[in-house]
Amino acid sequence: MEITIPEDCGNSPRMTIVADIAAAWANGEEATVREWLRDDAVWSLVGSDVPAADGYVPAPVDADSGEILTVLNHGRLAACDGYVVSGENASTSAT
Repeated sequence: MEITIPEDCGNSPRMTIVADIAAAWANGEEATVREWLRDDAVWSLVGSDVPAADGYVPAPVDADSGEILTVLNHGRLAACDGYVVSGENASTSAT
């Protein structure tokens, strides 16, 4: 899957890590995502009824493409938002 990451992610290592984790999640690369998760990580996917399985929530669709719109970090906290596209359906998600 092709995923677009903001160019300004390169000015902060943490922003790059967050974008890479989000892209791996959208690509269904659970092992890559789990490498970065703490054992007590808790996930919730807004608008999804899929329960977290062993601390992990899979992406809601097999996406064809996607875009990370914004990556923010401050201290030990970080977040991003974006969307994935599968066929004619788009699904907005955040991590």
